[in-house]
This record gives sequence, C-alpha cells and structure tokens, in this order.
Amino acid sequence: MRKGQKLRTDGSKGSLAVRGKLQLFLFLLLLWAGCVPQFPGDRKTFQTLMLCLASRSGICVPEYPFNPANVSAMQFWLAADDVVPSTGTVVSRWPDRSANANHVVQSTAAMQPTYTTGAAPYFHPVVYFDGGDQLTGLNTALTGADFTFFVVYNRPVAGGHPFLEVGQVTLTNAKSLGVNGSLGVDVCSRNVACAPGPAGVTYTNNAWHAVTVTYSGSGNQKQTQWRDGASVGSGTAQALAFDTVGFASVGNAPNGGAGFVGYIAEIIYYNRILSSSEIDYVNCYMTLKFAIGSALFCK
Repeated sequence: MRKGQKLRTDGSKGSLAVRGKLQLFLFLLLLWAGCVPQFPGDRKTFQTLMLCLASRSGICVPEYPFNPANVSAMQFWLAADDVVPSTGTVVSRWPDRSANANHVVQSTAAMQPTYTTGAAPYFHPVVYFDGGDQLTGLNTALTGADFTFFVVYNRPVAGGHPFLEVGQVTLTNAKSLGVNGSLGVDVCSRNVACAPGPAGVTYTNNAWHAVTVTYSGSGNQKQTQWRDGASVGSGTAQALAFDTVGFASVGNAPNGGAGFVGYIAEIIYYNRILSSSEIDYVNCYMTLKFAIGSALFCK
C-alpha cells in the first residue's frame, strides 16, 4: 500500500473516513434539496427521500407502490397532477381520475381556481382556491349515507370552509366536508347539523395535512378520522340526512357562498366505509407521495 493511501476493504479507518465523507455529501445534497430526513436511519423514509431528491433534480420519479384505484367503490379521485390549465395557470376543469368521469368544471372566469407547481411536498402541483373559486359537476354517486373521504390540503389562513360539498344549490341538506373555525374537520348536513371529529384533534394553518374521514350514516352515525396517516379516533354520534341528488362542489358550497381559502392537492372519495387495512393502503399512497406523517407502517 502506497504512503497516503487510505481506502481499505477491511473496515479500517481509511474506509470509514471515505464512508463518512460520502454520508456527509449525501446529507448536504438532501439539505440543499429540502429533503432532510424526519427519522434518521429509517429505511422507508430514506426511500421517500430519494423520490424527493429525484423530483428536485428533475429526474423522472417512479410510480408509487400503492394505487387507490385498487380499492373498490371509488367514486371520485381528483389529483392536481392531472390538471391542464386552460389559460396560463387558470383551472376551468379538474378531471376525475377514477373510472366514473365525475369531472368538475367552471366556465365563469372569476370563479376559476389557480394551478400552482412546486407548492406541495416533493414539488407536486396543487390547485389554489381564493374563497370565491368553485369547481362543480352533477354527481349523484357521492350522496350516500356511508362514505370514506381522503384529502391533502394546506390552509394558510383561519376560517371554516369546505373542501367538498355535495347537494342541491338550495343547500337543504348538502353534505359538507371541511375544516371548521376551530381547526377541526367536520362532516355536516349544511344548515342542519354536524358530526364532529374526535375531541381535541386539530390541524395547523399554513401546513400540509392528509386527512381521512369515514362516516357511517347507516351505522353508529359517527365520524372517524385519521390525521397524516395515523388514526385519531371518533367523534360523538350525530344523525345526518343528505340530499340524494345535486352537485359536487369543490372548494365551495353548491351555491358559492362558503369558499375555501388554500391549496388542495388531492381528493379521493369512496361510497362505503373502507376497512382499516384498506384505509392504511390509501394512506400509504398519500404519505409516501406527499411526505406527510410517517410511512413506517407501509409495507
């Protein structure tokens, strides 16, 4: 071995020094990309870090190993990745990724939301609603008493407004899914009553969250919730009656009178209560894709 040569294959100090330099280089690269690990040494998190680094570097990111379409009874799947702005960043149509073609649209320019790239984790595109925006579509498949709902959102300001409402423009019994004024997430029959989320469970403003909600209108009449992939329990029972026909309205009430202010990256809706394993499966898709919460439970 020549003088000064430090690289070894037997685990000596030279080999450790080179390994340490490589680890430092990788850490600095991840730091530059905004992809610093949440849990050092966690293999699942490291996989998502590599996806983040690939996305930041403009490299093609591979498909996620979890596909929500594999779970039956999906009625509605909006992913901002599918949006093609009509003019500049204006969104006049958000296509439904499910097999049901339940697209939502807006022809009035003043009520069209904005397409934004790079706002979500891993630089995924999102749709921004300014409080007066609204995308709608006739949809009777979302009116059932039992359902499971997933949303990834960021609300930079306070105020309680819906991600999604389904019902008649008269709002008689419109199904409302959204954040309330106390930073919790409610399931409501608008102008009638709400089934609250678990006591004390709130969501931080100006932060990305993945929320999963089930409501069993035909069963215990409770809302059960998952926050950022983790189960947080159920709220108190509340019987709710919903309109059986009407419009699906994203970012506002069907009559345009209760606008959401913030970013929505993805919405998925099933017209039944998913099993716990099915919910974990879809939550794995969300947590891996958007680096929200921990993917430690994903297999």
